[in-house]
Amino acid sequence: MNPLLKTLVGRRRVRKAAAVETSLAAFASCFLEIDGDRITLIAGEESFAGFAAALGAADPASLVERVAALAPLNAERLQALRARGVAFAVEIHGEALRVEGRTAGGVALLRISRMEPTAAPAATAERFAAFVDGRPEPAWIADTAGAPIWANRAWLTGVGAETLDIAKARGLSLDGEADRIAREAVAAGEARAALRWVRLAGVRRALRFRALPMAGGGVGVWSDDVTEAETAAEKLGGLESAQEAMLSQIADAIAVFGADRRLTFHNAAFARLWDIEPAWLADGPGHGELLDRLRQRGRLPERGDYNRFKAGELARHEVLTPSAEVIWRLPDERSLKV
Repeated sequence: MNPLLKTLVGRRRVRKAAAVETSLAAFASCFLEIDGDRITLIAGEESFAGFAAALGAADPASLVERVAALAPLNAERLQALRARGVAFAVEIHGEALRVEGRTAGGVALLRISRMEPTAAPAATAERFAAFVDGRPEPAWIADTAGAPIWANRAWLTGVGAETLDIAKARGLSLDGEADRIAREAVAAGEARAALRWVRLAGVRRALRFRALPMAGGGVGVWSDDVTEAETAAEKLGGLESAQEAMLSQIADAIAVFGADRRLTFHNAAFARLWDIEPAWLADGPGHGELLDRLRQRGRLPERGDYNRFKAGELARHEVLTPSAEVIWRLPDERSLKV
């Protein structure tokens, strides 16, 4: 072939390949130029039309606004791209979109493309950050000194700051004890946990914090809202305290044993009846131990077969219905109704 003709054919192929590549890129993506407040579509008109229709946008500016509203961190990323040229790439799975931002020649460029569906999306840092950011309970990552370097929206709401930079500038903290266990987790190289009552959005909530050291340094702090369980426990504890206070005033001797057959409560009348050291009773002796001590001191009814008597008393723990009342006649001539 003539060298000149060969060169012309080669150039034609290059132009054709470039045209095909441009068409494919335009079909799959749209490219936007952000120059100050002006946003211009520079390639991918067909894709832009599809994305705009799906998101309810009328022009490039409104499409960028819709993208920024799809995830909490998108607006911050776009602002960082515009102000400081910070590149980013994020996947928006609800809309099957991928958004990439970078700068070229002092101008910010934004590429929006459709993601290909996959059977099992791979876990990425962006995806996990979006997941944690959507939790209603606070979570954050702190450096080795305990200062937060990333926080989810619930943490920012809890400290009353729009962004982490504002929170750091004001020295805001969600809870001092949570910060302390974060520092301890880093120092010890192992998890730490604490239950704290924290005010969130003006409401007092019980949060169980767990601090976990992270590979490469720093610590991640996770919290779970356990307000309902803690409130129920407080109410139950209050009822138990009130019940014990009432039983303590009763003249009859009362003892309460737990499921493990150990003494969990006794009133003053019980200690006086048997003349047993309060400190020994406070240690929670088992029911069998109590019977043995009373027998050693001659304060139980005289029985020919003590082991059988003891087994009968301990069998009360296995009966789910009230036991019949019995009369104990003691060696000191007292008679007790048990």
